[in-house]
This record gives sequence, structure tokens and C-alpha cells, in this order.
Amino acid sequence: MTGEGSLDAPTRDIIKWQDPDFAGLGNRLPTDLSGVQVLVNGTAAAVFYVSPTQVNFQVPAGVSGTAGVQVTRNGIASNSLTAQAVSSAPGIFPVVIGSTNYAAAVFLDGKIAADPANGPAFRNAVPGDVVQLFATGLAPTPAGTSVSITPLNGVSVNIGNIAAPVLGAALVAAGEFQINFTVPQQFASMPPGTYPISISLNGVSTPASINTSPPGPVVIPIQH
Repeated sequence: MTGEGSLDAPTRDIIKWQDPDFAGLGNRLPTDLSGVQVLVNGTAAAVFYVSPTQVNFQVPAGVSGTAGVQVTRNGIASNSLTAQAVSSAPGIFPVVIGSTNYAAAVFLDGKIAADPANGPAFRNAVPGDVVQLFATGLAPTPAGTSVSITPLNGVSVNIGNIAAPVLGAALVAAGEFQINFTVPQQFASMPPGTYPISISLNGVSTPASINTSPPGPVVIPIQH
């Protein structure tokens, strides 16, 4: 899945998949969300999130090379942009709070990995924590249809320049991967703070910086 933008719109303007969107589709995913569609090389893509500043969609199967992307709303088309379609382009889903791009990482207690000053839903990681990290683009996946959980081998996780033990990785939803890892014990003797986190597969890694405002790395906060 892909899509970028700040979530600064009122909640009423945010549209996500609901059960009625799947009526009559079988195992296929919706390609029209409240009149919004995305065409990739003329093929309708699965659309799962729409706000005034962001549209999230899944690249259709069979797209390669330079792809044209266009959004339509109630039949009115946007300008067309181009992007490169490749077989592997790992990306960690971010939780953007202020100017910090926290990784979409969840602890076994249900808390999200971010500065607890942001609210009770968040806490810092500590050495030995098991973390569930969510990402996209690690490998080609079924497009436009629901998926079953599919294990994925060979994924590595680095926090700063330290390799984190990976417990397992799998495709868990349309275009979405989950990587479970343990926060290395080495951080018990390192300064507390936010550390960049990256994942890689077959020699392809997540980017050092993502296109947020301002651009910056994806990080995880670690304390003792």
C-alpha cells in the first residue's frame, strides 16, 4: 500500500473501508471508496483510505517499470503522475507525531512505541521487549484480493547499527507485513533516546529518510 500526507483533517472527512464496501465483491477488495478511485496504468487499484490530504491504495498486479498514477473523484480526474514499480521497496509504516516519524510498532501489552508524553497509548521500548513492527513493500504480494497469513523468510531489522533478533515475519493483510523482533540487550548500556530503525530483505533496505514534513528517519524510542 502507499500514500502520504498529514492527518490534519477532521475525523468526519476521513473514510476507511467498512463492511458495506465489500458487499458483492467476494474476496476482491474495493476499488471505489465514496466515489474516489485510483488508476495505475489505467487499472483500478484497491483503495482503503481517503482524507482531504491523503489517499492510500494498493498497486495492482502486473505493474512494472514506469507507472502512471491518477486519482478520480465522482468521475473527475486529477493530473497524472509517474512512479517506478519495482519488485522490492521496503517501507515501515510511520506514526507521525509532530515532527517525529515513529515506527508503527506495537508491544505485547498493546502500547505503541512512541514518547509517552504523547499520551497513555504510548511508551518507550526497553531492552528485551518483543515488538510487532508493520511494513509494506518487502516482496510482491497478491493485489486486489484478501490474503491469508503467509510467512516470509530472510527479513532483518537494525536499530541504529545494531542488529535486532527477528522472531518471525509474515504477510498479514493486503500489502501489509508484520515483523516480530526483540530489542537488543546492548541498549541497556547505551544512552536513552530515539534511534533510527530499518528493515531489509535480499539486500534492499528501507530508506534512511521518508517524505514527511519535514523529511526525516523512522525511529523507535528506547529507554533503560
